[in-house]
Amino acid sequence: MDLRNNRAVLARRGRRIPERFSKSREELARDERRILDSWRKDADKQAGLRQSIRAVLEHAFEKHEEVPLQAMFRKEQCGELLSLRETDRPETTGNEHKDVQTEPDERWPRGTIQPKHRRIRRWDVLWAVYNWGTRFMELYRRRQKRIEVYNSIYEQAATDEERDAIAACHDQLMLTYNPHAIDDIDAKFRYVTDLAKAMGDLNVENGGGSGTARRPGRPNSLRRFLKYGLGEAARDISISMQQFKENIDHMELRNMPEDPSVSPLEWAEQQISARGFTLEEERARMGALAKPDSFLAAVKEILATELAAEPCLRQVVRSELYQHALVTTTPTTAGEEVLDPFHPYGITKHLVNKRVQTLEGTDTWLRILAAEKQGYIKLEITWPDDNLKITVTNVGELYISDNIADVATKWNSLRKEVLSVAVRRKLLPVMLQELRARLTSNAIDTVLGVAGDRFWQFVCQPPIKIMEVPDEQDQEPVQMEAPRVMAVVWGSGQQGEGPTTIVQLDGQGNLKDLLTAAQLSGNIPRTVNSGSREQPVFDPAADPKKSRDSHKLREKILEHKPNAILVGTSSPQSKQLKDDMEKISQYTESDSRFKEELLPHLENKRVEVMWADDQAAALWANGEAAKGEFPDYSFLVRKAVGLGRIALDPLAVIATLCGRRKEILSLRLHEMQDRLPREALATRLEQTLITAVAQVGVDINAMAANPWRQAPLQLVPGLGPRKARALLAAIAANDNHIKTRVDLLKQDDTPFGAGANSEVAQMGPTVFRNAAPFLRVRRGEVAALQNEDEFDALDDARIHPENEALLQVILEEAFPDLVEAGAGVDMRTAIEAPLNLQQLDLWAVADANNFMFKLPTLVDMLHELLAPYGEVRQGLPTPTEEDAFYLRHGETRESLKRGKLVDAKVVWVGETEAKVIIQQNGMEAIIPQVLVSSDPAAAIIMSNQFKIGQMVTARINDTGDQETGYDENQRRRYVVTLTTRSQDLTDHEKYERMYCSSVDRSYRPPDRQQQQQQAAQAMPVLRPASRVQLQK
Repeated sequence: MDLRNNRAVLARRGRRIPERFSKSREELARDERRILDSWRKDADKQAGLRQSIRAVLEHAFEKHEEVPLQAMFRKEQCGELLSLRETDRPETTGNEHKDVQTEPDERWPRGTIQPKHRRIRRWDVLWAVYNWGTRFMELYRRRQKRIEVYNSIYEQAATDEERDAIAACHDQLMLTYNPHAIDDIDAKFRYVTDLAKAMGDLNVENGGGSGTARRPGRPNSLRRFLKYGLGEAARDISISMQQFKENIDHMELRNMPEDPSVSPLEWAEQQISARGFTLEEERARMGALAKPDSFLAAVKEILATELAAEPCLRQVVRSELYQHALVTTTPTTAGEEVLDPFHPYGITKHLVNKRVQTLEGTDTWLRILAAEKQGYIKLEITWPDDNLKITVTNVGELYISDNIADVATKWNSLRKEVLSVAVRRKLLPVMLQELRARLTSNAIDTVLGVAGDRFWQFVCQPPIKIMEVPDEQDQEPVQMEAPRVMAVVWGSGQQGEGPTTIVQLDGQGNLKDLLTAAQLSGNIPRTVNSGSREQPVFDPAADPKKSRDSHKLREKILEHKPNAILVGTSSPQSKQLKDDMEKISQYTESDSRFKEELLPHLENKRVEVMWADDQAAALWANGEAAKGEFPDYSFLVRKAVGLGRIALDPLAVIATLCGRRKEILSLRLHEMQDRLPREALATRLEQTLITAVAQVGVDINAMAANPWRQAPLQLVPGLGPRKARALLAAIAANDNHIKTRVDLLKQDDTPFGAGANSEVAQMGPTVFRNAAPFLRVRRGEVAALQNEDEFDALDDARIHPENEALLQVILEEAFPDLVEAGAGVDMRTAIEAPLNLQQLDLWAVADANNFMFKLPTLVDMLHELLAPYGEVRQGLPTPTEEDAFYLRHGETRESLKRGKLVDAKVVWVGETEAKVIIQQNGMEAIIPQVLVSSDPAAAIIMSNQFKIGQMVTARINDTGDQETGYDENQRRRYVVTLTTRSQDLTDHEKYERMYCSSVDRSYRPPDRQQQQQQAAQAMPVLRPASRVQLQK
C-alpha cells in the first residue's frame, strides 16, 4: 500500500475511488498490462523510479538503514518500490472477503482502508534492490582488485606497445560494472600478458601478483609462435582489434586490412625467407614452421586467439548464443524406467530443441541438471548450424576488405576462416560453459523465490485465535492474548518411537503437564457405538479399547482448563485422533462437572479442537534449543511442546530454527531446494523472517521472562545474534525488564534525545534508529510486571521515536479543546478517545504544517493510534480440512495428481466398492465398481475381484470430495478414487500429454512406432540354434 495515495485520504478530499472489485479477473489483467506498458514508457516515472532506487541504496549503504526501517518509516523516498503483491493488497471498507462486511459511513467511506485492514507486506522489490546493491558492491570490489593488478603489471611493462595495450584494458575496465564485460576484459588482459611474456618482458603468471618471479608454466604453442615474431606477420594481414571494435560498434566496414599483392602461401614463403628460416640451422630449430602451410597455420592461430580474447566479439557471440541456443535431452535406459510424468524430473525426459530463453524464470534447468547427474538423461546444448553460420558470416564481413581482386578474395577467405575458428573452436566452448552457469544462476533465483513465497506462508501464520466470550451480551468478544493450549501428537506406540503424547502449556508457553496415551496410538480404531441405533453414543470413554486414556484425558481437561486442543497433522491416523479428541471434549462439556469446575474458568466457554501443522514443530524438537531446554524428555514431548508454542507465538519457534545448525533449511519448501546453495537459501529465509519480525514486533519484556521467545530478537533490524545476546544479558541484570525504549540508547548526544547511562544502554544511534521502532516495551502478560506503573504507550506502538514531533502534531490537531485549555495531550488519551482521531483530516493537517512529504508516515501513525500493534497477519492460524488432508499424508496438490500409479492394499470389500490403503502415503482410497474393468459388458462381483490383504496396482482417478462427502460433524471429506481398468493402467501417453506436452511445447515424446523401433534395436539378436544343439 503506497500510503501517499491512501484511499482514506483520497475519500476525505472528495476524490473518486476506483471500484476494483467490480471488475473481472480478465479486465483487471488487461488494465494491469496497460498500466505497466504506460509506466515503462513514461520518462518522468522512470526517472522517479531511478531516484527512488538511488535513495534507497544511499540510505542502505551510506546511512546503514535496513530495509524494514526504510519500508515502514521512509516511505516518501521509496516511491513505487513499495509496490504491492496481489496477496499483500489490504481489504477495504465494504469490500471485505469475510462473511461480515463493514458498512461504509462518514468516517470510513466505501473503499477506504481501516486500521483493521492492514496486512503484513513482503517488500519484495525493496529487498531485490538491496540484494542487487549487495551484488554490485561485491562486483565493485572485484573490479577494484583487477584495477590494482592492471596497474601493477603496467609498471612492469617493457615497451610502449605493451603499456598501451594494458592501459586500454584498464580504461575499458574503468567504464564497466557488468560482470560479463569484466570477464571479457580480463580475457583480453591475459592475452596481452601472454604476448609480453612470450617476448620475455614479463615474469609473472596469469597477469597477477606483484611481479615476483614464478615457476614457468606448461609449454604454450602460442607463446612459441609469438616469440619467433609471427605476431608481427599476423598484424600485417589484419586490422587491429581497436579497428575491429569500431566496425562492430557501428556495424559497418569503417576499417579494412591491406591485402598483400601475393597469395597467402606465397606470402608465407616470403616471410619465412625474410626471417632466415630457410638457413639450415634455423630450419632445424624452427621445425615445421619453416614450411609455408605450417607458417600460415601458426599465423591463423595467433589471429584466432587474438580475436577470441577481444571483448566486442565475445559480447556478440554471447548474445547470439543466448538468442539461438537449443536444449535437447534424451533418456538413458535408467531414465526410460524411472522418469514418468509424476517424477520430479519427468518434464526433462523428452525435450527437443527447447530455446534456452524459455528456461528463464523456471526451475526446469535445475531439474535437467539433477536428472543428468542421476544418469537419467543425456543433455545437449547446441547452436543451430544455420544460425551459427549467419553469425560468423555477418561478423566476418566486418573483418575483411572490400577488394574483389582474386588475391584479395583469397585473403578474405583466410580471414573468414580465422574468425570461424575463433568463434567455433575457441569461444563457443567457453560461452557454453558460461551459458550453463547463467541458466543455473537464474534457476536458483527462481527456486529461491518460490521457496521464499512458501516460507512466507509459515511466517505469516498468526497466533491461535481464541475469542473470550464476555459476560454481558452487549459486549463484543475480544481475542485472548495468552490462551492455554493442549497439544496432541500421534505416536506409533512401537518400541523406540513412543505412544501418542499430550502436553499442557500455560498462556506463556511453559510446560505444565504431560500425558501419554497408548490406547490412542498406532492404528487407532474407530470409536464404537456404546448406545443404541436410535440414540448412538460415540464416547471414547465408553469404548473399552480407549476408555482408560480417555478418562485420563478428561481429567486433565478439567484440571488445566485448556482453551483449545491442537492435534498435529503428521500421520494419517491423526484424523481418527482428532475425531476422538472432539468427542472427548464434547462429552466432557456435557458432563455436570464441566459446568461446575470448568465452565466458570473457561474464557471462551468451550474447549475448541483444531488442526495444527507440525512440520516446524518436528524440526524444532530435533533442534539444539529444544534438546537443551528438555534434555530428559522424548522427541514426541518436545514436538508437542513446539506445536503448542507455535500456536501461541509462531515467529518465536520458527526463528529458533535459524540458529547455528540452520534447522530451517530442512523445512520442505520446494522439490529442488536440495540443489540450492545452503547459504543462499538461508539468506533468503532469513530476510523473509526479518520482514515478518519487523512488522509483527517483538515484546522485549516477554522475551526476557520467557527464554523460548528470545530467538526473534536476533532478527530485529540493526541487531543480530551477538547484539541480541548482549542486550538480553543486560536486561537480565536490570531486574529482567526495561521501562522504555530510550533506556537502550547509550549515548547522551543523539537525535533521539538524551540516552541512558544504565547497564541496559547497549545501542548506539545507528543501531537504535534501526531497531527501536520494532521493539515493544509493555507489561503484557508478564506476571512479574503486573504491579509496575503504567508503561509509556508510545513504546507499545509502531511509531518511531524520531517521529515524536509528528505525533504531537496529530494529537494537538485531534484534541484542540485540550490544547486550548492548557492540558497536555498524550498518546494514551488519544487511544482512549478514537472518535477524535477518526474525524481528523490528515491531508489538511499535513498541508497546514508543511508535512505533505510525510503524509504516508502520518497515515501510518494515525492507524497505529487507532489500533496499537494491531494484528497484521491475516492468514489462517490453523490448517483447513483440505490442508490437513494433504499434510496428514505428506502430499501436496502438485504431488497427488490424477493418473499417478500407486500400490494399494485392500482393507474392505463391499458390493459396489473396495476400500484400500495407498502404501506410499497411508491414504485411504476407494475403487468403485465402475472403475474395475475396461470391459463395459463385464459383470463385476467385487468379492471375486478383491480379497482383504491383497495388493493391487492402480492409478489415481480423482482427488476431491464426493457429493455426499461430509462426516457426522459436517466437515467435508476428501476421498481419493482409484482405477484398476487396464486401459487406464496402460495409457501412459495420456498423462504424458497432460502433464508434460501441454505444459512445455518443447516436450516431444517419440511416437509409438518410433518407440517400438528403439525397443527392437535395444533387444539382443536371437540366432536360431544349430541342429546339433537342437538334438541335444
